[in-house]
Parts: sequence; C-alpha cells; structure tokens
Amino acid sequence: MSPVKDNIQDYAHAFQRGEEKGFTYFFNSLYPHLLYFASRLLNDRPAAEDVVGESFIKVWERRTTFRHPNVIKSYLYTTVRNTCINYLHQEKRAQAQEENLARHRQDSHEGYVLHEIIRAEVLREIHENIESLPSACRNIFKMLYIEGKTVREIAEELQLSIHTIKNQKAKGLASLRKSLPDLSALVILEILSHY
Repeated sequence: MSPVKDNIQDYAHAFQRGEEKGFTYFFNSLYPHLLYFASRLLNDRPAAEDVVGESFIKVWERRTTFRHPNVIKSYLYTTVRNTCINYLHQEKRAQAQEENLARHRQDSHEGYVLHEIIRAEVLREIHENIESLPSACRNIFKMLYIEGKTVREIAEELQLSIHTIKNQKAKGLASLRKSLPDLSALVILEILSHY
C-alpha cells in the first residue's frame, strides 16, 4: 500500500473509533464536494448546508459500521442524495398545502363577499318596502326595527295600546312577506334585527 492510502485508512480507523481527527479529515475532504452536490439538487445553498451537516451527523452516529474510507464516502453521498429527495418532497407537500390553504381562503372570502352582497340587496328591498308602508305602520316598524324599541315603549310613547302596536307590526310583516315572497318571516326578522 502507498503511504497516502495507509494514511487514509488510518483516518478511516480513527473515524470508526470516534476520534476527532478521523471526523475532521473526512469532513474537510468531503464537505465541499457534498455541498456542491446538494446545492445542485436543491438549488438552495442554506438548505444544502443543513442537509450535508445532517448527513455527517448520521454517518458519525453509524461510524462503527464503516471499515473502509470509500464506504464512508459512498454512504455520505447516498445520505445526502436521500435527504435532498426527502427535503424536496416535503417542500412540494408544504407548497401544495399552502396553495390549498390560499385557495380555501380565496373561496371563503369570495363566498363571504357574495353573501354580504346578497344580504345588502335583500336589506335594500326590505327598506324600500318599509318606506312604502302606510305612515302609522311605517313609523311603528322603524321604531321597532331601526330604533330597537320594545312594543311597550312604543305604546307609551305614541299613547297607543299594546294591541294596536302589535297589529301594526303584524300588518307590516304581512306586507313585507307579500312584497318579498321568496323570504320567510323568520329571514325577514333576522335581517331586520341587523338593520
């Protein structure tokens, strides 16, 4: 054996025994090449540095199984390649999840906007119909649903009976239901509660 090969074999044995000089030798001689290899696969220098660093840790943890320098080198290249492939798969999954989430946000936002447009249009129709009610009915309806007063408060303020207020309220709702046949009384009341 040549002195150089003997020396490399000595470093391999030192590596296998967990000696720092063995690790330092293989790290210094292989790191630049492995980094270039990982950078070409990932097209991302910081990620490539992480991958190569992790690969050296994996090899170091299994150091007792390596008896020859070529096996150490081969294992490092294989580990770097596999770690790069896993990294790319994870990045692809993460990107797909992010795109999915962005699509969902967009769909949700568009759905919300559409819902609010419909709501505004229905409210406009209800408002127009309230304005077309007879004046006494319209006045009571506005006090109930715009000012938020109770039937009793309106009766006292207008000096009318509770029965009269309830009658006017019922007439107003009946008129709205007739004008807006596609809406149930519950939907009309729900919209009016946010009027």
